[in-house]
Amino acid sequence: MRIVAAALLLGACAGPPVPEPGVAYEVANGVWYTGSGFEAAKMYAVDEVLRSERPSRVDSLIDLQGGYVVPPFGEAHMHRPRSPHRTAEASAELLGDGVF
Repeated sequence: MRIVAAALLLGACAGPPVPEPGVAYEVANGVWYTGSGFEAAKMYAVDEVLRSERPSRVDSLIDLQGGYVVPPFGEAHMHRPRSPHRTAEASAELLGDGVF
């Protein structure tokens, strides 16, 4: 099973073109993680933001060919928690932000 990280979706998966402001991409044939499972869906990247609603214009197609899309599961660099007493609070904040 091929896993496609959402953070790398537009750059690494499709290769060029690099997302450009004002350019609308249709991201088709992907299986997206919903937080409780996976769902086949078509998404759109407009002004570098993923959306489920189709924009009035689509400039380019990115075909994921049945690949799975998941959020990043880690933070590359951070300074949290700031103290051992804030571990539970920092963990809740990170989970809320989608960092597992």
